[in-house]
Amino acid sequence: KVSPLDAVMIYEEFSELLPPDERGNKIVEELTEHLVKADLLGRAGDLLNHQINHRLKGYDAFRVALRLAAIRLLDGQPDQAIAVLNLADMRYRELPEELQNEANHRNLSLLRANALSKQGHPDQALSMLAEMELTPQLNRLRAEIAWRASYWDDAGEALNDVIIDQNISLTRPLDEKNMNLLMQRAIALNLASDRVALANMREKYSDLMK
Repeated sequence: KVSPLDAVMIYEEFSELLPPDERGNKIVEELTEHLVKADLLGRAGDLLNHQINHRLKGYDAFRVALRLAAIRLLDGQPDQAIAVLNLADMRYRELPEELQNEANHRNLSLLRANALSKQGHPDQALSMLAEMELTPQLNRLRAEIAWRASYWDDAGEALNDVIIDQNISLTRPLDEKNMNLLMQRAIALNLASDRVALANMREKYSDLMK
Protein backbone atom coordinates (compact mmCIF):
# COMPACT_ATOMS: atom_id res chain seq x y z
CA LYS A 1 0.00 0.00 0.00
CA VAL A 2 3.05 2.29 -0.04
CA SER A 3 4.75 3.79 -3.07
CA PRO A 4 7.36 1.68 -4.90
CA LEU A 5 10.20 3.98 -3.80
CA ASP A 6 9.10 3.84 -0.16
CA ALA A 7 8.70 0.06 -0.41
CA VAL A 8 12.24 -0.50 -1.71
CA MET A 9 13.68 1.91 0.87
CA ILE A 10 11.94 -0.02 3.66
CA TYR A 11 13.23 -3.28 2.20
CA GLU A 12 16.81 -2.02 1.97
CA GLU A 13 16.76 -0.63 5.51
CA PHE A 14 15.32 -3.76 7.08
CA SER A 15 16.46 -6.48 4.67
CA GLU A 16 18.04 -8.44 7.52
CA LEU A 17 14.50 -9.13 8.77
CA LEU A 18 13.57 -10.90 5.53
CA PRO A 19 12.53 -14.51 6.29
CA PRO A 20 15.24 -16.89 5.01
CA ASP A 21 12.68 -19.19 3.38
CA GLU A 22 10.04 -19.20 0.66
CA ARG A 23 8.12 -16.40 2.42
CA GLY A 24 11.09 -14.08 2.02
CA ASN A 25 11.51 -15.03 -1.64
CA LYS A 26 7.84 -14.27 -2.27
CA ILE A 27 8.20 -10.85 -0.62
CA VAL A 28 11.11 -9.97 -2.90
CA GLU A 29 9.27 -11.12 -6.04
CA GLU A 30 6.19 -9.09 -5.12
CA LEU A 31 8.36 -6.06 -4.41
CA THR A 32 10.07 -6.55 -7.77
CA GLU A 33 6.78 -6.50 -9.66
CA HIS A 34 5.77 -3.39 -7.68
CA LEU A 35 8.94 -1.70 -8.96
CA VAL A 36 8.43 -2.89 -12.54
CA LYS A 37 4.95 -1.35 -12.64
CA ALA A 38 6.52 1.94 -11.51
CA ASP A 39 9.17 1.65 -14.27
CA LEU A 40 11.96 1.30 -11.70
CA LEU A 41 13.45 -1.46 -13.79
CA GLY A 42 17.06 -1.17 -12.66
CA ARG A 43 16.14 -1.50 -8.98
CA ALA A 44 13.80 -4.40 -9.76
CA GLY A 45 16.48 -6.23 -11.73
CA ASP A 46 19.07 -5.75 -9.01
CA LEU A 47 16.72 -7.34 -6.44
CA LEU A 48 16.21 -10.44 -8.59
CA ASN A 49 19.92 -10.64 -9.41
CA HIS A 50 20.68 -10.81 -5.68
CA GLN A 51 18.06 -13.52 -5.26
CA ILE A 52 19.56 -15.66 -8.01
CA ASN A 53 23.12 -15.26 -6.73
CA HIS A 54 22.47 -15.72 -3.02
CA ARG A 55 19.12 -17.32 -2.23
CA LEU A 56 17.54 -19.35 -5.02
CA LYS A 57 18.32 -22.81 -6.33
CA GLY A 58 16.88 -25.29 -8.78
CA TYR A 59 13.71 -24.42 -10.65
CA ASP A 60 13.17 -21.19 -8.72
CA ALA A 61 16.59 -19.93 -9.84
CA PHE A 62 15.72 -20.80 -13.45
CA ARG A 63 12.26 -19.23 -13.29
CA VAL A 64 13.46 -16.00 -11.67
CA ALA A 65 16.39 -15.77 -14.11
CA LEU A 66 13.90 -15.72 -16.98
CA ARG A 67 11.99 -12.92 -15.30
CA LEU A 68 15.21 -11.00 -14.71
CA ALA A 69 16.15 -11.36 -18.39
CA ALA A 70 12.74 -10.00 -19.39
CA ILE A 71 13.21 -7.01 -17.07
CA ARG A 72 16.68 -6.32 -18.48
CA LEU A 73 15.17 -6.31 -21.97
CA LEU A 74 12.45 -3.90 -20.87
CA ASP A 75 15.24 -1.72 -19.47
CA GLY A 76 17.05 -1.66 -22.82
CA GLN A 77 19.96 -3.84 -21.67
CA PRO A 78 20.14 -6.80 -24.08
CA ASP A 79 23.78 -7.60 -23.20
CA GLN A 80 22.84 -8.08 -19.55
CA ALA A 81 19.78 -10.06 -20.62
CA ILE A 82 21.96 -12.46 -22.64
CA ALA A 83 24.27 -12.93 -19.64
CA VAL A 84 21.28 -13.80 -17.45
CA LEU A 85 19.90 -16.15 -20.10
CA ASN A 86 23.24 -17.98 -20.22
CA LEU A 87 22.91 -18.51 -16.47
CA ALA A 88 19.29 -19.59 -16.91
CA ASP A 89 20.40 -22.11 -19.53
CA MET A 90 22.89 -23.59 -17.05
CA ARG A 91 20.14 -23.84 -14.42
CA TYR A 92 17.83 -25.43 -16.98
CA ARG A 93 20.34 -28.18 -17.73
CA GLU A 94 20.57 -28.94 -13.99
CA LEU A 95 16.80 -29.39 -13.59
CA PRO A 96 15.17 -32.79 -13.12
CA GLU A 97 14.18 -34.40 -16.40
CA GLU A 98 10.46 -33.68 -15.91
CA LEU A 99 11.20 -29.93 -15.71
CA GLN A 100 13.40 -29.93 -18.81
CA ASN A 101 10.22 -29.70 -20.84
CA GLU A 102 9.16 -27.96 -24.01
CA ALA A 103 7.42 -25.07 -22.23
CA ASN A 104 10.49 -24.09 -20.17
CA HIS A 105 12.84 -24.48 -23.13
CA ARG A 106 10.50 -22.44 -25.30
CA ASN A 107 10.35 -19.57 -22.82
CA LEU A 108 14.14 -19.52 -22.69
CA SER A 109 14.42 -19.52 -26.49
CA LEU A 110 11.86 -16.74 -27.00
CA LEU A 111 13.70 -14.46 -24.59
CA ARG A 112 17.04 -15.26 -26.21
CA ALA A 113 15.69 -14.47 -29.69
CA ASN A 114 14.31 -11.16 -28.44
CA ALA A 115 17.63 -10.31 -26.79
CA LEU A 116 19.60 -11.19 -29.92
CA SER A 117 17.41 -8.96 -32.04
CA LYS A 118 17.92 -6.04 -29.65
CA GLN A 119 21.66 -6.67 -29.76
CA GLY A 120 21.46 -6.04 -33.51
CA HIS A 121 21.27 -9.68 -34.70
CA PRO A 122 17.76 -9.95 -36.19
CA ASP A 123 18.76 -12.63 -38.72
CA GLN A 124 20.01 -14.90 -35.97
CA ALA A 125 16.88 -14.23 -33.91
CA LEU A 126 14.49 -14.97 -36.78
CA SER A 127 16.45 -18.10 -37.65
CA MET A 128 15.95 -19.36 -34.08
CA LEU A 129 12.22 -18.67 -34.24
CA ALA A 130 11.87 -20.37 -37.64
CA GLU A 131 12.80 -23.68 -35.99
CA MET A 132 10.03 -23.41 -33.39
CA GLU A 133 6.35 -24.30 -33.56
CA LEU A 134 4.19 -21.29 -34.40
CA THR A 135 2.11 -19.87 -31.54
CA PRO A 136 0.46 -16.45 -31.04
CA GLN A 137 3.31 -15.39 -28.75
CA LEU A 138 5.96 -16.45 -31.25
CA ASN A 139 4.13 -14.77 -34.13
CA ARG A 140 4.05 -11.47 -32.26
CA LEU A 141 7.74 -11.70 -31.52
CA ARG A 142 8.52 -12.50 -35.19
CA ALA A 143 6.54 -9.45 -36.21
CA GLU A 144 8.27 -7.19 -33.66
CA ILE A 145 11.75 -8.34 -34.68
CA ALA A 146 11.08 -8.04 -38.42
CA TRP A 147 9.50 -4.60 -37.95
CA ARG A 148 12.43 -3.29 -35.89
CA ALA A 149 14.86 -4.60 -38.52
CA SER A 150 12.84 -3.07 -41.40
CA TYR A 151 12.42 -6.53 -42.95
CA TRP A 152 9.09 -5.55 -44.48
CA ASP A 153 8.37 -8.81 -46.33
CA ASP A 154 8.98 -10.80 -43.13
CA ALA A 155 7.01 -8.27 -41.09
CA GLY A 156 4.03 -8.49 -43.44
CA GLU A 157 4.05 -12.28 -43.28
CA ALA A 158 4.36 -12.38 -39.49
CA LEU A 159 1.71 -9.71 -38.99
CA ASN A 160 -0.65 -11.73 -41.16
CA ASP A 161 -0.17 -14.65 -38.76
CA VAL A 162 -0.87 -12.31 -35.83
CA ILE A 163 -4.07 -11.12 -37.53
CA ILE A 164 -5.15 -14.73 -38.07
CA ASP A 165 -4.47 -15.43 -34.38
CA GLN A 166 -6.72 -12.50 -33.44
CA ASN A 167 -9.63 -14.05 -35.39
CA ILE A 168 -10.96 -10.59 -36.28
CA SER A 169 -14.70 -10.53 -36.86
CA LEU A 170 -15.87 -9.02 -40.16
CA THR A 171 -19.28 -8.21 -38.68
CA ARG A 172 -18.37 -6.33 -35.49
CA PRO A 173 -16.63 -2.95 -35.12
CA LEU A 174 -12.85 -3.08 -34.74
CA ASP A 175 -11.30 -2.27 -31.40
CA GLU A 176 -8.30 0.05 -31.36
CA LYS A 177 -5.82 -2.81 -30.91
CA ASN A 178 -6.93 -4.65 -34.04
CA MET A 179 -7.32 -1.42 -36.01
CA ASN A 180 -3.68 -0.60 -35.30
CA LEU A 181 -2.66 -4.16 -36.15
CA LEU A 182 -4.31 -3.98 -39.58
CA MET A 183 -2.77 -0.58 -40.22
CA GLN A 184 0.67 -1.86 -39.24
CA ARG A 185 0.47 -4.75 -41.68
CA ALA A 186 -0.76 -2.44 -44.44
CA ILE A 187 2.25 -0.21 -43.83
CA ALA A 188 4.63 -3.20 -43.92
CA LEU A 189 3.10 -4.44 -47.19
CA ASN A 190 3.32 -0.97 -48.71
CA LEU A 191 6.99 -0.66 -47.74
CA ALA A 192 7.58 -4.13 -49.17
CA SER A 193 5.83 -3.08 -52.41
CA ASP A 194 3.53 -6.10 -52.09
CA ARG A 195 0.60 -4.69 -54.05
CA VAL A 196 -1.24 -8.00 -54.33
CA ALA A 197 -1.37 -8.60 -50.58
CA LEU A 198 -2.24 -4.94 -49.99
CA ALA A 199 -5.15 -5.18 -52.44
CA ASN A 200 -6.37 -8.33 -50.68
CA MET A 201 -6.29 -6.50 -47.35
CA ARG A 202 -8.15 -3.56 -48.83
CA GLU A 203 -10.86 -5.83 -50.20
CA LYS A 204 -11.29 -7.71 -46.94
CA TYR A 205 -10.99 -4.97 -44.35
CA SER A 206 -11.90 -1.64 -46.04
CA ASP A 207 -15.47 -1.58 -44.71
CA LEU A 208 -14.30 -2.36 -41.18
CA MET A 209 -11.59 0.30 -41.29
CA LYS A 210 -14.09 2.90 -42.56
